[in-house]
Amino acid sequence: KAEINRISAKHVDFVVCHPRTFRIIGVIELDDSSHRSSKCQQRDDVKNRALAAASIPILRVAARRSYSHADLRKQVCAAFS
Repeated sequence: KAEINRISAKHVDFVVCHPRTFRIIGVIELDDSSHRSSKCQQRDDVKNRALAAASIPILRVAARRSYSHADLRKQVCAAFS
């Protein structure tokens, strides 16, 4: 029960799915400066372990105001191919 409570309120920023089957290909997390705190790093660790246990890859991207489409595409392809 304690483990269910620890993960039940967690969320991810984006879920990447196959366009026809909706099978989960991976998740994308946008990490801003708050992710440097030890409390946030502990939460991220729980999320990372849960996703790894489910064999779901995670791509962590530094949060920015804007992104290069080409660079982001490269990161996503590399992480989820």
